[in-house]
Amino acid sequence: MQTEGFQDGLRCLEAGGRERVTAIMCAEGFPARCHRSLIADALAVDGWRVLHFQSRNTARLHRRTGLMNAGTT
Repeated sequence: MQTEGFQDGLRCLEAGGRERVTAIMCAEGFPARCHRSLIADALAVDGWRVLHFQSRNTARLHRRTGLMNAGTT
């Protein structure tokens, strides 16, 4: 998450989010088992409201995984 590539991608995603409603998708049904949780954590830290859609009728607000604080004291 500290790599230049991750940060570049995050900036691109945030720029799109400022212009329109934006979604990223993956075939993994459970966010905790997916790279989306890393992206969602980074967005939440930056103040974005992140929702996980698990079905057509079900969405839940992202709760940070704590990975953003890994390695810090």
